[in-house]
Amino acid sequence: MPDLPMKDIREISLEAVRSIAGSQAGEAEVGIGLDSSDEPVYHITLQLDRGQQSILSSADRLQIRQRIRDALIEAGDERYPFVRFLSQDDWDARTRARSP
Repeated sequence: MPDLPMKDIREISLEAVRSIAGSQAGEAEVGIGLDSSDEPVYHITLQLDRGQQSILSSADRLQIRQRIRDALIEAGDERYPFVRFLSQDDWDARTRARSP
């Protein structure tokens, strides 16, 4: 399983969310962790502009997750992507909380 650069995974994630949410898609953050069986996984957080968070349906979110998964598999990366969506306000609050 090839190790894709984080910037490539971030770009895959942004392309997937923008294909559904359009220009309302904001930032993406990617990390690597372990799942409950100690297998490596991606933790992907996607930021959506105000209002977009509530507009995306469950089917839209599922489609974004699936596009990310499909792109990773196509690139030869079998790691599972855990994807979460944050509103602009939640993204900003998280950023402030992480600041020293």
